[in-house]
Amino acid sequence: MRRSIATRYGAILMLITLGASSALLVFSLYVLQGAYSRISVAGQDAIETSIVRQVSRDALLLGETLANSLSGPLYLRDFSEIQGILSQLKERAEIGYIYVYGTDRRILHDGTADLLSYGELLGGRVPAGLGNHFQPGARPLGQYLHVVYPITAGSATLGAVRFSMSYRAAQTDIDNVSRQLTTTLGGLRQEVKLVLLFGFVVLVLFTLVLSVAVSRCLTRPLKELAARSRKFRGHDDCISFTLGRDDEVGELADALEQMRLRVRSSHGEVSRLAFHDPLTGLANRRLLQQELEQMLLDCKDRGESLAMMFIDLDHFKQVNDGAGHDIGDQVLKVVAARLQQLVLDATLDGLAGGTKPLIARLGGDEFTLVLPLCDSACTDTLAQHVSDLFVEPVSLEGQRFSVSASIGITLFPDDGETAQDMMRHADIAMYAAKHAGRHQYCFFRQELKSQLQDHLMVLQGIDAAISESQLFLEYQPIFDLQTNQISGAEALIRWNHPEHGLIPPGRFIPVVEDSDRIEALTFWVMECSCRALRQHILPQMPDFKLSLNVSGVALQSDRLRDGILEILLRERVPPGNLRIEITETTMMRNVEKCAETLRHWQHAGLRVLIDDFGTGYSSLSYLTTLPIDGLKVDRSFISNQLPGSYCPVVEAILALSKSLGIQSIAEGVETEFQLQALREMKATHAQGYLLGRPMALETLLERLGEVEVG
Repeated sequence: MRRSIATRYGAILMLITLGASSALLVFSLYVLQGAYSRISVAGQDAIETSIVRQVSRDALLLGETLANSLSGPLYLRDFSEIQGILSQLKERAEIGYIYVYGTDRRILHDGTADLLSYGELLGGRVPAGLGNHFQPGARPLGQYLHVVYPITAGSATLGAVRFSMSYRAAQTDIDNVSRQLTTTLGGLRQEVKLVLLFGFVVLVLFTLVLSVAVSRCLTRPLKELAARSRKFRGHDDCISFTLGRDDEVGELADALEQMRLRVRSSHGEVSRLAFHDPLTGLANRRLLQQELEQMLLDCKDRGESLAMMFIDLDHFKQVNDGAGHDIGDQVLKVVAARLQQLVLDATLDGLAGGTKPLIARLGGDEFTLVLPLCDSACTDTLAQHVSDLFVEPVSLEGQRFSVSASIGITLFPDDGETAQDMMRHADIAMYAAKHAGRHQYCFFRQELKSQLQDHLMVLQGIDAAISESQLFLEYQPIFDLQTNQISGAEALIRWNHPEHGLIPPGRFIPVVEDSDRIEALTFWVMECSCRALRQHILPQMPDFKLSLNVSGVALQSDRLRDGILEILLRERVPPGNLRIEITETTMMRNVEKCAETLRHWQHAGLRVLIDDFGTGYSSLSYLTTLPIDGLKVDRSFISNQLPGSYCPVVEAILALSKSLGIQSIAEGVETEFQLQALREMKATHAQGYLLGRPMALETLLERLGEVEVG
């Protein structure tokens, strides 16, 4: 049977209030009022502070997880992947706004498919006064908790993610419990007053002693709740608010216990999102780093090896673009299931039994497999097993998707002893597998790290090289074999690095071509060449022809194509004195666009030569369809011209150019025999070390007009 507080303590008050004086009664009421007020305030403050702090901590954990997930896509500017990550978070009802912004505080993504806020300043989209745009933080404002967390790659800050999370649910719990606490205390206080007043009439003499006893009896459960609230605020997860009472205080305790259970459930969900990939259920990057460190310690103690494999799906973007992201997600789930099935295969040899293998998804189409080994010699076999997982196409909704994988492998302790080193080296090896042709695996080697460092050195230093005059041009003369005089030259770029010395073009040109800096480098070469022509060469030799090597990017970029002509006009150089050299391979990447660009240049007066002719496609069709003014015979054919040998390919190329009415230049002439053989084959122009090495502009000017060959 349910017993109320009034019923429980009414009988006690009737027995103990004999003969209390009015002064003692007033004093007792005053003490009771103060005690209830303090207990009520302490309990409410403890509950509210605990819940707000817990929500803020969970929100920061969610922000860190989100920032880690966005690091790769933001670095690559993969807005599709960013949309996929943010859309999952936007579906949660408690999320208000969410913005990803760069270091300039301009919004890069707002979680919407249409990117409505792209490029806007962050200050116009978030409440004023928040500040702290690149330091982790969570600040309550109104009914929302505003969270910011930086997005980093290594030591570099790429930007930050900011979102708001409503804690109306938590606030509702706080308000409900506070109201219930206030109501309970108010009713309890009123009941005590009535009992005390009634007892004052009956038993005045015993009022003081008995009222103190009653107040202690009444407030003991409330003090107990307040004490447990303080422990809960101190992160004591084992605390329980249940008192085992069937009165109003018991109801209050039960309400607090329900609230605690909901907070713990929410915390568990946030923790799951923080350490596991929401799509596949595999470990994420955060959990991988933690588990890998422990696995390395265990393997070191037991003297075992460990293999770490970075797995990146080849051409997975085509699956997303062609079939949609929903199908792409299903493909990723199938890949995850295959990897899980692989590590459960009892027939795999070489695995150590002391430590369980670990599978993680780092984001996008990147997976990681960590395998403890009892014999590192089995790594190659294990890698082949992993590669074989992707031989069978993935069948979904009547469609078959062939998804191969590039795998980078690093070994402990041979390649590194820390989790950071293992992950970095496996990533380097994976990119080496990509460059080697995809759908294969590659083991980490120290020279791969050196190549990567060299690659970064070029990308980080090319801007300074252009602005600080580290680059310069040399000119290799081209001879007219009919007049035995210099008719032109080829401009060759050189880089004199302040720390690494002279860097050959073959070391930095391919790297720059694959980056967005090739445009700036092309413009620099064009400006320097045109300036040298106008100021120094043409006044001495008006019919001089200067050849420039232009990257194939210029054939696809309208801005670079038009920029070359703008420089030509600005420097006031006659177009007929300039020749553009482009390799066969780059011309064939997009024949229609190539033809459009070449006609544009030819219409402006420029002349186009095919460089390294004979080593690429060498198709006769494009010689007749594309606007080409000449070709350069590749040096590999000229080097075959040895005494007693005959090279019909060179003679055929020279005859072909003559029949088409275009110019031909033989490259790589290094011996007298090669020069004589070219003369016998009626070659008209040649260049090479025999005739002249690449030289400074001053040296070229001195040699203009001189007879070089007899």
